Amino acid sequence: MKALFVGLGSVGQRHLRNLLTITSDVEIMAVRTTRTAPLLSDKNKVQTGATIKERYNVSEFEYLSDALKEKPDIVFITNPTSMHVKVAQRAIEAGAFVFIEKPLSDQWEGVEKLLKSEKDCGQKKIIIGYQYRFHPALKLIKRSLEAVSYTH
Repeated sequence: MKALFVGLGSVGQRHLRNLLTITSDVEIMAVRTTRTAPLLSDKNKVQTGATIKERYNVSEFEYLSDALKEKPDIVFITNPTSMHVKVAQRAIEAGAFVFIEKPLSDQWEGVEKLLKSEKDCGQKKIIIGYQYRFHPALKLIKRSLEAVSYTH
């Protein structure tokens, strides 16, 4: 499997570590234009003596277009929110599954096109990362609301 990370700050590194706990059979790629993010521990402490590239054996790309030519299976979008939709659109067009760290965007522009592109694929390709989705209290509230019959 090929996984592309667009953004390897603290959130991107957390998702990278989580992915590696699920599988070691993955080629890690990343779009890194500035390469300023330090290597972080699972407790978000800066680690010295190694880089993200060295620690995770990351193939780095300066441009998204070059990385997408490598045909990643999944693209983790953990860069600034204002860039999420544009990156996701290009990833969908390249045939990848897309994981977007919340929120989806900071504006509506491009969202409709992105959702149409996903629909045109004929399968679910996008998921938004939101850890509280699985919180027991919120799941209980959701079930309770679904069970309520509203009559007006």
